[in-house]
Amino acid sequence: MKETEIDAATMELMDSIVREHQARLRTFLFGRVRDRGVAEDLAQEVFLVFMKRMDEYDQSRPAWPLLVGIAKNKLLEHWRNRLPEVPTDSIEEWVVRRQMGEDRDRRSVEEMEEWTDALHFCMEKLEKEGRVMMHQTYEDGLVSAKVAEGSRFKASSIRVLLCRLRAQLKNCIRTRLGSEPT
Repeated sequence: MKETEIDAATMELMDSIVREHQARLRTFLFGRVRDRGVAEDLAQEVFLVFMKRMDEYDQSRPAWPLLVGIAKNKLLEHWRNRLPEVPTDSIEEWVVRRQMGEDRDRRSVEEMEEWTDALHFCMEKLEKEGRVMMHQTYEDGLVSAKVAEGSRFKASSIRVLLCRLRAQLKNCIRTRLGSEPT
C-alpha cells in the first residue's frame, strides 16, 4: 500500500492501534535493549512496518501478536547492526595489544617477538578450520557473516567460535611463555 493510498478509515484504525499498544510495545522493546531512545526508535519502525502491511491485517484478530513479531525482527536487525567493528590489525598485532596491555610501548622488542613466536606456535596447534576463521577475520578483515558463507557455521556461531579460539590462543601463549593460563 502506498502512503498516498491510505484512506481515513485505515488511518483511524492505525491511530487506535498505536494508542492502544504504543506504551506496551515500548516497554517490551526497552526490556530488551535497555535504552529508551532506541526502544522508541524501534517502536516507530515497528509501527511503520505494520502500517505498510495494513492491507494484510485481519481486523478480527488482535494486533499485539503481529506487533510483537515485527518487533522481534526489528530487534534482531538492531543487534545485527550493533556487531563489533571488524578489526583492522593483524592477528599478531591484536594478540600483542591484548596480551601486553596498555604498557605495550614500554615492553621490549624482544618480549614482543616472544609473544609473536608463541602466537605462531599456538596458531599452528589450532585445527585448520579455526586457523582459517582467525585468518579471515583478522588478516582479511571479514565480518562473521562473510566468514560463515565459506563454512558450515552461521554468523552467530562464528562469533562464538572466534571467542573460544581467542581464549585457546591466550591460554596457549601464556603456557608457552611460562605464565599461568587464566
